[in-house]
Amino acid sequence: MKKSIIFLFLCAAALSGCAAKNPGISTPAPSAPAFESTQAQICGTMCERIIPELCKTEIEDYTVSGQSLDESIMDPLSCQLMCEAEWDEKTIGCVTDADECAQFFSSAPYCMETAEEGEPAAVDKKTAGSCDEACRNYATCASYGDDVTLADLDDAYASCLEICGTWTTEERLCTARTTISRPNDCAAQTACLLPAVREMMK
Repeated sequence: MKKSIIFLFLCAAALSGCAAKNPGISTPAPSAPAFESTQAQICGTMCERIIPELCKTEIEDYTVSGQSLDESIMDPLSCQLMCEAEWDEKTIGCVTDADECAQFFSSAPYCMETAEEGEPAAVDKKTAGSCDEACRNYATCASYGDDVTLADLDDAYASCLEICGTWTTEERLCTARTTISRPNDCAAQTACLLPAVREMMK
């Protein structure tokens, strides 16, 4: 995807250079429909290839359980509408670089970048039931609040890490594997932690 975008930019640069050397050739400014077409193509790649590939397991789980993906970022049509209407360069870049489905949300900010090197490290996310994997999915529910910022999502993730060590492996796995694509899914994730929640309330 990145190579394709770079290739398009290089082609555009080459064409503009040719126009500059040939004054007799006028290059019309891109029209709004042309821009919209390009945006639609980019969104198509995001919604029909990148997200479905990363969310293959989650989509299969939803299909098997009979749950609808309508209005979810995992539904290509819903995703396309969200992308064309609201996604900016930062969101598109985040989706392009994503390496796990837990980074995607069905409402703003739509995508959360993974932690960069040097940030506080959690348990290796390749380890089954790790706190990192569980807390990234746990923080997904924080994206459904009003006026949520990336800082709010980071705080939700950090708060989760503080208590994740008290969870059992089963609770971590359940929290990590719960598919979160709409606010109602957060109730199912909370159910994963009922024993831990009851213990905290004592």
